[in-house]
Amino acid sequence: MPPAQRKKWAFTGFKGGSEPGVVNGTWLLQKPGGQWRILTMSWNNPAAAVDQATLELIAQRILALP
Repeated sequence: MPPAQRKKWAFTGFKGGSEPGVVNGTWLLQKPGGQWRILTMSWNNPAAAVDQATLELIAQRILALP
């Protein structure tokens, strides 16, 4: 998560992992008012490597939603 986007949250936590053909990312976020949000994304393709940058871009777009 870019620093400018991180400033919008009271708390940000991330856990991710990958191996050939699999990538996962989970964000735990708290709004300044105390409300919690979670985003979990996984992508797998047993036939080919997945594009981690694409998954991160999709996640950033989701996290930028109000």
